[in-house]
Amino acid sequence: MTNKQLLAICSDNIKAVETIQYEKGNQLADRVLDAHKTSEPILLNDLILMENMIRMHPESKPEFLAMKTDFKVENIVMTTDKKTQEELHNQAVVVLELLRDKQVDQEEGDNPVQDENAEEVKETPNNEAQDIQKTVPMHIQKFLKQGRILQVYGEDGVCRSMHFFVSKDLSDIKCKHPKENFIKQKWIIPIHQVKEIKYGYDKKSPISKSGSFFRRAPAAEKCFAVFGPLLLEGPKNFHVECENAAEAKRWFEYLTYLHSEYKKVLVMNLKRDNRNR
Repeated sequence: MTNKQLLAICSDNIKAVETIQYEKGNQLADRVLDAHKTSEPILLNDLILMENMIRMHPESKPEFLAMKTDFKVENIVMTTDKKTQEELHNQAVVVLELLRDKQVDQEEGDNPVQDENAEEVKETPNNEAQDIQKTVPMHIQKFLKQGRILQVYGEDGVCRSMHFFVSKDLSDIKCKHPKENFIKQKWIIPIHQVKEIKYGYDKKSPISKSGSFFRRAPAAEKCFAVFGPLLLEGPKNFHVECENAAEAKRWFEYLTYLHSEYKKVLVMNLKRDNRNR
C-alpha cells in the first residue's frame, strides 16, 4: 500500500486505520512526514493517521519517539499560523501531547476558537475521584482511559466517529472529535450523573431509528448506551456502536463496574463525613 493510498483511505474512513499493520503503519506515517518536509506541505491526514495509530496501538509510541517524530510534530506546531492554519495547528498539538504525555503550553488567547456552546473542561480532583482510582483494577483503568474511536449517536440521531474514553481521574465519560483539540460540554457525562448503562438498544434508541429501507441498523449486540442527566435542552445520553459484540460487551462491563464502584465510594465518603460532624 502506498502513502497516497493510505492517506486516501484515512481521509474517507478513520476506522480504516485499524486495518493497518502496526509494524508498517507507524513507519509509513513517519515517512509521509519526511516526504513533505522538503517539497510538499504537511497534510492534516498525516497527523490524523498518527493520532489514531497512537491511540489504537500504544506500543507504537516508543518507536515514534525513537525516530524523533515528536520534534517533527513540534516543528509543525511552532511554524504553522494559528489563525490561517488553525485545523492543522490544533491537530499537531493533539499529536504532540499524545507523544509527550503532557499539555503543550500555549500563550493566553491562543486556544482554538470555540462556538458559543463549547466549553474547554478541566479535570478537577475530588474525594471520590481520588478514592475510585484505588479500587478499580489497573487493566480496567488503562482500557477506559485509552479509549477507542467509536461511532457515537447523539439524541439528534446523528452518527459521529469520536474518541470515546474516560478522563484520567475516572470522573467523566467523554467523547472527542478526532480533529478537535477541545471537548464540548454536551459530550461529557460525569460518572456521578450517570443514571444507567445498557447493553444493546431498544426501538426508542437513535441507533434503531438510524436504519432505513436502504441501510440496516447495526446489530444490537455491537452497541451499548450511557444514560445521563435530563437537561432543559433534552436528555444527555451516548448511544455507542462498536466494531464487534466482544468490544461492546467489554465497554459495558467496565463502565458498569466503574459506575458501581463510584457509587460505593460516594456512599462510604458520605458516611465518613457524617461521622466526622
